[in-house]
Amino acid sequence: MTLEIIDDMNKKVKLLMVVIMSLIFLFLIYNSFIPIPHYTKCKDKKVYRYRFTISKIDSLRDSVYVKKIGGALNYFGLKNVECLDTLDKKSVLMIKNSLDSLNTTLKWKLIRDGLYINKNGEIGFYEVRALGAEAMLSVDNYITKFDWGEGKSLNSVIDTASFIGLGSSFYKDKNHIYEYYGMAYGGYLSIFGKADYKTFEVIGDAYARDKNHIYAERTGVLEQVDYKTFTSVFGIGAYAKDKNGYYWWGDKIDTSNYKVPEIKAAIDALNRK
Repeated sequence: MTLEIIDDMNKKVKLLMVVIMSLIFLFLIYNSFIPIPHYTKCKDKKVYRYRFTISKIDSLRDSVYVKKIGGALNYFGLKNVECLDTLDKKSVLMIKNSLDSLNTTLKWKLIRDGLYINKNGEIGFYEVRALGAEAMLSVDNYITKFDWGEGKSLNSVIDTASFIGLGSSFYKDKNHIYEYYGMAYGGYLSIFGKADYKTFEVIGDAYARDKNHIYAERTGVLEQVDYKTFTSVFGIGAYAKDKNGYYWWGDKIDTSNYKVPEIKAAIDALNRK
């Protein structure tokens, strides 16, 4: 093989390498601005190669949310990308372990009726809070401030010696009535200032009354019911009745549903009162 042929081959190899490197460079530049779908063994959706990472990218109206789930090694295929479900479980478990450890350190102790106190003298109202998508795990949580944690501290308001549960989601001490609004991912405690303290009483699993109004937990005053004849009983959930008919969470039940087994059982219990 002559030197001319070898030299020509070397030039072609160099040219090919330049073309390949240029294409790789252009790809990387392009991928710095435009996500490219990445298909995993788990068939996860919305996973992309993007800026030398593997990322989950979600868009909501005008906002874009980018969550890195793999680094450069994953990007170049030198390391497998874990399934989103596995990553989520690991993340949620890490959060749970951290919160459990904090609760253990604080040494929460029961006072009464859902009210606790920790080693620092801080008062907290107990709830179970879900963690992760589809509530995959749960953790003990202690509410220490009113109104989504933006109000006053429980320490500055609640009289622990007189605090008691009334039933439903209502509580009271010698000064105030309180309502707990529970939700899967964490609720809140508030002062139920709209009620008359002296005449307030719980009359079922989801209802209360005072001298002025009927109240449903969560929704407050029920203007649409007949105050004088409205009644409910414990053990049947959010069913109630007045002279005009029967109710579920304050909404009137259509007469066509009276024979539904669950509704019929509740109506029978109300009629026995």
